[in-house]
Amino acid sequence: MLYDGARRFLFQASSAMREGEVTVAHQRLRRAEDILSELLATLDHERGGDIASHLQGIYVFCLAELNKARVERDADKIDWVHGQLSELREAWAQIAGA
Repeated sequence: MLYDGARRFLFQASSAMREGEVTVAHQRLRRAEDILSELLATLDHERGGDIASHLQGIYVFCLAELNKARVERDADKIDWVHGQLSELREAWAQIAGA
């Protein structure tokens, strides 16, 4: 559910940025960043091992890309992060269905 929420906010941020609605884009980016920060904070490195470490790297990189997207007003960077979270969501869905 968190991935879905972040993806929804990223889609809205990207659309708003392309339409020149900087304030809306910023608000939606902040919501997506809050979700990524929560995902990052809840990683269990003791039990998650390498998976938690890899996810940490992905989340930190995604947050950095969203920061760049905000500064550069680059909707493509937002779309890229959206794609990364989509892949992660699909992977988790496959694991849950296995």
